[in-house]
Amino acid sequence: MKFEYIYGKQAEQYDYLYIPKAFMKEEPFKKMSASAKILYAVLLEKQQESVKMGWIDEKNHVYIMVDTEKLSSEINDIEADVAEAMKELEQVGLLEVEDKKVYLKRFV
Repeated sequence: MKFEYIYGKQAEQYDYLYIPKAFMKEEPFKKMSASAKILYAVLLEKQQESVKMGWIDEKNHVYIMVDTEKLSSEINDIEADVAEAMKELEQVGLLEVEDKKVYLKRFV
């Protein structure tokens, strides 16, 4: 397969995931797996969609409705790897699952 160069403003045509730079430099994030970092970025994007859908609980916390099977097919990964990355995010404290609702947490 041959790929072409990117010319001028063509770089703007791509959709991006944003992975916080703190994940590369700060404890405890820099020890996280690449899968967990990518999953956080995917969930961060989904959280923005959740706000548009009105998925906000009585405490004003935004939640995401997603399961590992759907998520794994969406990001083309093995379901077990996605589940492991979710556990890793939970252990670090960036994710909480409660009654099929996924709460993504921010860091300061």
